[in-house]
Amino acid sequence: MSLLNTVNHNFTQDFFEKGDFNPLISEIFDKNKEEKFKNSSLNLEEANVDTIHLIEFVPPFFNLKFNNTKGVLSTFRYTYFNGFMCNLTSSKSLDDYMYSQLGKKKKKIVVRRLSRLEQCFNIDYKIFYGDIENEECRVLMDTFKIMIKKRFNQRGDIHSSLKNWSFYRDETAHLIRNKKACLFVIYNDKTPIAMSLNFLFNKVFESAITSYEIDFAKFGLGNIIVLKKLEWCFDNGFEFFNMRYGDYPYKRMWCNTVFKYDSYIVYKKSLGNLLKAFVILKKNQAITYAILNKDKFKALSSAMSKLKGKPIDNKPIIEAKEPVFKALSNFNEFDYKNLTPVDIKEEDYVFLRKPVFDLQYILVAKTEDIACFKFEKNIFIAKNITTSTFFKLDLN
Repeated sequence: MSLLNTVNHNFTQDFFEKGDFNPLISEIFDKNKEEKFKNSSLNLEEANVDTIHLIEFVPPFFNLKFNNTKGVLSTFRYTYFNGFMCNLTSSKSLDDYMYSQLGKKKKKIVVRRLSRLEQCFNIDYKIFYGDIENEECRVLMDTFKIMIKKRFNQRGDIHSSLKNWSFYRDETAHLIRNKKACLFVIYNDKTPIAMSLNFLFNKVFESAITSYEIDFAKFGLGNIIVLKKLEWCFDNGFEFFNMRYGDYPYKRMWCNTVFKYDSYIVYKKSLGNLLKAFVILKKNQAITYAILNKDKFKALSSAMSKLKGKPIDNKPIIEAKEPVFKALSNFNEFDYKNLTPVDIKEEDYVFLRKPVFDLQYILVAKTEDIACFKFEKNIFIAKNITTSTFFKLDLN
């Protein structure tokens, strides 16, 4: 299989994030704005044309013209995974877009959660665009990385951006000051609880990396981030909000456009390279088909196993229930004065944050209105100070 090795390029990351113009490409035509962008560096010696190149994740609103000055390059083109985008050109405002795309019911849910977040916590929003200090940016990016790791550890996954994190940490401040990127942050009492790094080109807003503190999951921070970024796009004249690849329900909820990313296999003209490129094309198409139809293959495998009499594991996946505070109708059994106060900001009680935040969501209670106490081992009491009601969390 070494004969089928390729040099792989993620066009979306290279062009939008790093500003790299691959010397294999001589021109990019932006169909949205009907503009051409010519490559000033056309030295094919830098591109290693003797090797087959795979250029992936090219959005369909770009047409690529390849550097064929010496008549040595040829290409195969094929569509790749789905991309998701909000086309804002037909909407007058965020409210107009949300109503037409989300519908009245879903729009109401998102807005209600936003309102609940702002009622319960001391929330502030900030978009760094055009100006940021190097040190502040580094601190934010370090916080962002921790947030991403925590979020994806919960999902049992690794975020693809982490392998390029040194680039994001070192270059984000420069890109922000040059208005080629923006960093969106939601703060609670000056502590970031949600962050999103985005890249900007013409009227395209590339939503690249987003994460949030999982303890605030009840408030739907993911959708709140999208809402606030879309609001900024309308305020600043951006027409396309690209949520990129990765098929997730929240993207299908927000996006009015689903498209196919293009891929190009670029090779130096020869019969041998033509055959290799063709095999690579078919291999990649097969892999793409398998990934997009994995559920069908799983069902087929189960059916074949059943026909062969093999046991099939159809046991439902039982998810562990998250601990919640339950209301105490009778508090006489406890001696309130002997309870030990605990501070959920301390690392020893970090496990209490999500249950407390969930309780705040239900009660529409401010942080300062909820007091927490330890009753005995693995049993905690929360008091709503404004109503003098009590709640019990049993972790046994």
